[in-house]
Amino acid sequence: MPFQGRANLCLLYGEIEESRDFTSESLSRFCSLRKKKVLNGDQSACIYYNEKVSSPEVSSYIYSTVPDVDSIYNYGLDNVVCPYEALKWALRDAEIVIVPYALYLNPVTAQRLLYSWGGVEREDLVVVLDEAHNIPTIARELASFEIAVGSVNASEREAQEYGDFELMPGYRTSDLCEMVRNAIYDIVRDKVGESEEVRIPFSDLREYIMVGNHISGETYDDLLRYLEIMGEFVAEQKEKSGGKVPRSRILHLYNVLSAWENVDEDRYVAVASSEGGGKLIAACLDPPSSLLTPLKVSKTIHMSGTLAPHLMSTGI
Repeated sequence: MPFQGRANLCLLYGEIEESRDFTSESLSRFCSLRKKKVLNGDQSACIYYNEKVSSPEVSSYIYSTVPDVDSIYNYGLDNVVCPYEALKWALRDAEIVIVPYALYLNPVTAQRLLYSWGGVEREDLVVVLDEAHNIPTIARELASFEIAVGSVNASEREAQEYGDFELMPGYRTSDLCEMVRNAIYDIVRDKVGESEEVRIPFSDLREYIMVGNHISGETYDDLLRYLEIMGEFVAEQKEKSGGKVPRSRILHLYNVLSAWENVDEDRYVAVASSEGGGKLIAACLDPPSSLLTPLKVSKTIHMSGTLAPHLMSTGI
């Protein structure tokens, strides 16, 4: 059976949100809160999370048709049943499951997919990896992240929408956003120049913020801690007031700024880019072993259409 993530299958999200701009964590939190309300008796919290999820009829449809994403999505709409939860329920009886790389390599989702839902240990799996030559690139992309001016601007707009409270005396959320944005602008201006991108020290961001705003490293660290609290507040308000996905651009900004401060410089390089108005990229060169360890635990078969030497692969 094919299995996809919640982002591709959530019916309720498509009804209440105008865009699909969210993180997997925020969508998971949104789903958990809605399911909890349903289990407490409020079926209106999600009409798709109902007894049909675990019904033999729905499982029979899944195994008899082996539906693709569009088919199971439309089936859920027509039959008022959550396609994601239905696939989760049917997973326990599957012998062959097709999943995207990201689901299997992500330790959190893999834990749920294999153990909690599938009831199987990694040691008992036989994993066939199609296009296996892409694994190193995918692992690096999963581990890389960036701080972009566009994301900072979105965080500032969100802060103003929710009151732009002081993080600490004299510094509002929008003030910190301005500090970060100006630091990116200045780094790109000073370091990138006519080039599209250039490697920089990770310490540049902190130093440009401190020097440009005459603040200490301790003050910057305090601002980051309070930024996290503000982001959590916004996420909670979105869920309580409008029933929206509890995502927060401010919280996302905190996460990437915090990750930038704590990055393993033996595995990452920092890059300043002029693309999209300016951004700083933490490019992973050596993915954490936690991402690729699962491949060593299971029995794996690696397949690729570009194996070398070509003469041997063509039988000549």
